[in-house]
Amino acid sequence: MENIVLYCKSYRGDVKRVKKLKDSIEKYNKDNIPFYVSCPKEDKQLFKDNLGTKNYTLIDDENIYEIKSKGIDGWRSQQLVKSFFHRLKVTKNYFCLDSDAYFIKNFYIDDFIAEGDIPYTLIHENKELQQYRKLFHNSSFQTCGYAKAVRSYRDIFGSSYKKIYDYGPNPYLWSCKVWEHFHKNYLNANNISYEDFQIIMEHQYKIQMREACTYGEYLLATKVIDIIPTCPFFKVYHWQEMVDFEKKNNIFNEDILKESYLGIIYQSNIK
Repeated sequence: MENIVLYCKSYRGDVKRVKKLKDSIEKYNKDNIPFYVSCPKEDKQLFKDNLGTKNYTLIDDENIYEIKSKGIDGWRSQQLVKSFFHRLKVTKNYFCLDSDAYFIKNFYIDDFIAEGDIPYTLIHENKELQQYRKLFHNSSFQTCGYAKAVRSYRDIFGSSYKKIYDYGPNPYLWSCKVWEHFHKNYLNANNISYEDFQIIMEHQYKIQMREACTYGEYLLATKVIDIIPTCPFFKVYHWQEMVDFEKKNNIFNEDILKESYLGIIYQSNIK
């Protein structure tokens, strides 16, 4: 079993983005960390045609997790599949990448693993996003939908911390031990499936499903593994305004970003 793998859950609409991600991994992956990609079974041939068959492992989403409920949209279904990757039993930890991510510099196992089989935990207050949210949208991080979700998961898991932590943005770094502990000691103990749990959370608390928040708040409540904190691995451009602002102020520069980040993500709506 591997100590760490890279994993991207995708679909046919993002196949070209995954090709860019794969190319960057082949260029910068100095410790040859295994790379896994999953997609719907019906898209598998398209991925083979565009990505080839070497230097990664392609898996059907349905072999990881098959959605049970009707009406689950793509945004939610991909969260469910990503959360079940641990069931493959191929790794102790996984770095969960979105299709629109790509690496910009050399990376190694010790960028992700703190000691032994304990990964760093992505947990921080995300001051940068708070500033940008206020600047571009005059919105408070403390009262946004994400903060409401954090407080909702804390209510369920029995925590009462004051600070609102961000467990992202993507890419996420997850320990399989945490997901397995959550399934065994919370979901199974309460006789509920993960899918139903998230649906109930949405309906009961009027929040959106958030897999990273689930992982982070459960870990914070249970301390299943040692929490060795880190901040975001990639620079994520959430809004077009972020790109425009950084270009205007001459700080939109990959060479500068390499000093702080392993890669970059542009949300799909950014030009």
